Amino acid sequence: MKKSKSIIWFLMVFILLISVPHLASAHAYIVKSTPSENEIMNRSPGKVAIQFDEEIQAAFHSLKVVDQTGKRVDQNDAHINKKNQAMIEASLKPKLQDGTYTIQWNVISSDGHPISGTIPFQIGDAAKSGQQAVATTTGYTPHADMIIIRWLFYLSCSLFIGSLFFCFFIYKGKSFPFTNKVFRMLRYSIQGLFISIILSLPLQTTIDAGLKWTNAIQFSMLMQTISDTKFGHIWLVQIGLMIILSFITYFIIHSKAKKAWAYTGMLGLLALLVSKTFIGHATSFKYQSIGVTIDFLHMAAAALWIGSLLAIAILLRKKEDETIYWLSIQRFSYWGAAFVVIIVATGVYESFKFIPTVNALFHTLYGQVIITKIILLIFMVGFALVNFIKGKSQKKTLGPSIWMEFMIGVIVFVFAAILTNLPTGLAAPGDVQQTSVTKDGYSITLNITPNKIGKNEFKVDISQNGKKVQNLEQVTLSLICLDMDMGENKVQFTKNDLQNSKPVTGVLSMAGRWRVHVHGLTSSLENIDADFTITAGS
Repeated sequence: MKKSKSIIWFLMVFILLISVPHLASAHAYIVKSTPSENEIMNRSPGKVAIQFDEEIQAAFHSLKVVDQTGKRVDQNDAHINKKNQAMIEASLKPKLQDGTYTIQWNVISSDGHPISGTIPFQIGDAAKSGQQAVATTTGYTPHADMIIIRWLFYLSCSLFIGSLFFCFFIYKGKSFPFTNKVFRMLRYSIQGLFISIILSLPLQTTIDAGLKWTNAIQFSMLMQTISDTKFGHIWLVQIGLMIILSFITYFIIHSKAKKAWAYTGMLGLLALLVSKTFIGHATSFKYQSIGVTIDFLHMAAAALWIGSLLAIAILLRKKEDETIYWLSIQRFSYWGAAFVVIIVATGVYESFKFIPTVNALFHTLYGQVIITKIILLIFMVGFALVNFIKGKSQKKTLGPSIWMEFMIGVIVFVFAAILTNLPTGLAAPGDVQQTSVTKDGYSITLNITPNKIGKNEFKVDISQNGKKVQNLEQVTLSLICLDMDMGENKVQFTKNDLQNSKPVTGVLSMAGRWRVHVHGLTSSLENIDADFTITAGS
């Protein structure tokens, strides 16, 4: 017995150690490129380079340059700069002819999300008359294979931890209900976890390398994902945890110390959820430890709630002992309420971080999926209330209502799987329209369109007592990035611009948070100052 306890304690410590990988950074955004978007160059450059706001991963990066006919004009030597791991560059063929060229790039950001795009530029005076192209940036859109595999992972996690949680914290019988049904649920969940984790490696290879499954399952491609991406490192951790969980499950079923092994199994499953947070949006928080903790609590509460629902539906029978049945239902009601509070609190916190504006909530796919999850959660809570009332009255069995609550939870997991690889609402927060009132009674309204990385139109209106100020000589905007030291960009409005409410073009050189300082000067040399904080999209 002492030897068994020693093994369990060793496994608990080992699980905690291997489940905490290195933290990743946020999504990669372009800080600058050489040449820049639609730059007109007098002569052919020797190379092209793109600088991101964070280091990019070594795997599956590419950069090539094509002319107007699609012919490749770089020297096929794209590489990450050895001195600057946030820069990718490539050499060009010498003496390129005048015309329009396009940089086509693809990288994997530190948080494991692939992004790609194009940057057009021009060489020679002959190109000036041509129509300017627009730079593009795109991310991965979740496909059916990703949704199914991630959904299977979440559902299997819920089944495993929900079964054990039911035995320890919900069931009100005198002894632990370690029956054959519990053992079958544990076996099925382990099998589901193994399938989802094994398949997640070629899945991620298809996402990162842009390949079909037939090409992604090649040994060399899988090894590149394992060795050169953060996902690959996390995947090895998850495989290690799965092997440990398989042994723990065996001992839960066959050992006499079932209770101790079951507690260790719950810890192992929670460690698996922790590992999942390191390859998601949580790593984009400014304080990453907070982001990882919030994301873990959100996933753990959802897994416990939905897994416990299934355990109740399968394992709890009124005809066996009516007193135990209703006591267990009442006990779950309190746990369920706690899980809902955690889910709502963490969900709201993450939403404020990832969806900066109401526009982003309704006009980005990420925001729309969040709205769908909220609606489904409301239905789940509705069925939970029905089950709570039944538990109080103790007149009817839960019947279909418990299954409906569970099935909605299963659908929620589908949308959770979709969210993992969608660009957040930060990618498209929408136009800026903010107003600030100074101590002197000046009302300053700032408009920025489209409020994305690159060229934007800035407009400033200044009024006092409801009337437009007429004696403005000039207004200067100072743009300072709050996420990275980018220096200070200036946008200057002339007297004519202000009198005619004319927008002025300026540049937001990267996505993220910016402070915009507005400084106005009247003909009587009176200063008008205000500060705005905005979030620029990618």
